[in-house]
Amino acid sequence: MTGAPRRGIRQLWLPFPIRIHYSWVLTVSVVSALFAVLYFRGLPGVSAAGAAALGVVTSVLLLASVLMHELAHAAAAARSGLKVSGITLRVFGGATELEGHPRGAATELRIALAGPLMTLVLFVLFLTAGQLLTAAPAPVVAVTNNLALINGLLLAFNLIPAVPLDGGRILRAVLWAVWDRPLAATRAVAATGGAFGLLMVAFGILALFGGSGAAAGAVRLVLGAWFVLIGLNLRRTAREVTRQVWLAQALEGVTAAHLLDYRILSVPRNASATELLALETPHSEIPVLDEADLVGAVRLEDLRRRSSDELERLTAGDLMRTDILGATLAPGDSAIRAVNLLTGGRRSLAVLDAGRFVGVVTMETLRSRLSLRSDV
Repeated sequence: MTGAPRRGIRQLWLPFPIRIHYSWVLTVSVVSALFAVLYFRGLPGVSAAGAAALGVVTSVLLLASVLMHELAHAAAAARSGLKVSGITLRVFGGATELEGHPRGAATELRIALAGPLMTLVLFVLFLTAGQLLTAAPAPVVAVTNNLALINGLLLAFNLIPAVPLDGGRILRAVLWAVWDRPLAATRAVAATGGAFGLLMVAFGILALFGGSGAAAGAVRLVLGAWFVLIGLNLRRTAREVTRQVWLAQALEGVTAAHLLDYRILSVPRNASATELLALETPHSEIPVLDEADLVGAVRLEDLRRRSSDELERLTAGDLMRTDILGATLAPGDSAIRAVNLLTGGRRSLAVLDAGRFVGVVTMETLRSRLSLRSDV
């Protein structure tokens, strides 16, 4: 999503924001240390400091490879008519964020394949360069060969049929095309992802044991912990995808108009603060209208912090906040869009029909609707 960078993230701008999360420091550290210890330190004439520097160079080029992978996804999505809202690079890789979803299995497959194809191209390029640079200094050849190895491993790992990996998205697209049931395809891929996550956790635990020597023990510890973390992340994602499928089924056909909370009270801009305090509302925000146009909302917590003297002279227009206008719904918008916005931290969502205020959707009304659907 666009806007100011979120906490824990540094943001760069191209046609869309590219966010580098602080957790990438962990990836850079692990990759640098592993290659420095396992490979670069053994090169003739390379000191400990030189091995560490080569490890960092390899890590930075790994970051660039992952970014190229995500840019390929973004380009494929843009060609398919989807708007790319950003790319975020995190500890376990990257994610291309889209506004909307692919409308067909073919589009989903095209976008999912773009990233692995880019990684395959990088693998071939680095492999070929390693063969052509045999006369180059040993560190240059070593970095080139290791980047070929890394991209080959990334390609193999990314094709595992588990969400959120590209292999899971490819499998989902294939099942979607065969079954013509996108929700069923998503549920199947989520189950596969949970199973693979469990396998990776088990593999990581096994990797923690065995080996001899301090160096071998340290490498096993790092790799074992890394596989455990990746496996847990796959299982967490599988649970989240399963929850989203349940939501999609529970809210199928439900729109924002079905979720309106009719107990919401609104006030004109010139309403006094004392009038606001006298209102009996179960909600924490009171919409402020200029005729039928929504112009802001007054939070009761802000109102209650004011002194009696201030309440005597202030109006709703003086006290209102405008952040309620940052995300609004149309009556025909899907309930899933409301879910995504409300779970993003918003307290309520204004519903506007051709710019005219018609009501508010809150988490309470959403939960009530889900409760009714789950009892059917």
